Amino acid sequence: MNVVLIAGAADLGLSSAVSGIFKDVDLAHFFIIKSNDALEGYLEEKAGPSPPPKSKLASVEDALLFRLEQVFPYAPRYSEAIVHLLTPQNAPHSTKLLLELADIIAHHSLGDSSTDVRLLYKVF
Repeated sequence: MNVVLIAGAADLGLSSAVSGIFKDVDLAHFFIIKSNDALEGYLEEKAGPSPPPKSKLASVEDALLFRLEQVFPYAPRYSEAIVHLLTPQNAPHSTKLLLELADIIAHHSLGDSSTDVRLLYKVF
């Protein structure tokens, strides 16, 4: 992933030394944060003033498909990012981002505004 950071620095006209500021996992975390924000914007836009009636399952499926479509362009190398995300030192932040994704989907697709995680077990 360091190669990607160096290429990005070059695109911006910066020295490749700038890539040393970031850890390999920072790029993966940034992508997940950006993708989660895009999903939330998509779901808010879809809701609009009068959202079309959909089953909860169809709403969750739509949200998951949208989120997965964001990964497709990077699929050949996404496994490298997963390796960095799952290392012990990165797992807490990666888990937080995954729970944020679950919250976004639960809030917009299921209408859940609860902070009680046990509710998710009851819904499914």
